[in-house]
Amino acid sequence: MNIDRVAVGIGLALLAGLAWWNEARTHGRAPATARAWLAWISLVLLALYGGWWLGLWAAGLNAPITITSPQPGATVSARVQVEGEAHRLPAGQSLWAWAQPVHGGSWTLPHQPLLIQPGGHWAGVVFVGSEGDQGQPYTIVVASSPAQALGASPSPAALSQMVVLAEVTVQRR
Repeated sequence: MNIDRVAVGIGLALLAGLAWWNEARTHGRAPATARAWLAWISLVLLALYGGWWLGLWAAGLNAPITITSPQPGATVSARVQVEGEAHRLPAGQSLWAWAQPVHGGSWTLPHQPLLIQPGGHWAGVVFVGSEGDQGQPYTIVVASSPAQALGASPSPAALSQMVVLAEVTVQRR
């Protein structure tokens, strides 16, 4: 979750409440009784609560894809089936996935793109390490590049210019 979006939602709700209060005070309609104050404070708290949910909703919209498999912390073999869902990305757009060691080291280039199917599902295979890498943590990265030609294996330079959309850290079996 992107906590910045939640903070923005709360801030916008608070600003709206303060703007309403300033407008009411300027025109002589500021709450004068304890009941009116209680109603105003309730409105501000409701606005904050609504801002919190608005922020959570916006944070969810911020993630264009999610990785549904493997789960974070999973123990995986050298050949891993990676699956996920795309949100706000068109069917047919290509994604690229690869595994890179958490503590540095070599990694293999992806061989073919993962295509987003109608309905948003995508899947593919990622190779994680080699036989001597048992127990090592790896990050599976899913990225996109509008400039990358469909079907062409990207170069290391092209990978550095891709936009990382999601990642999950796993342990090599």
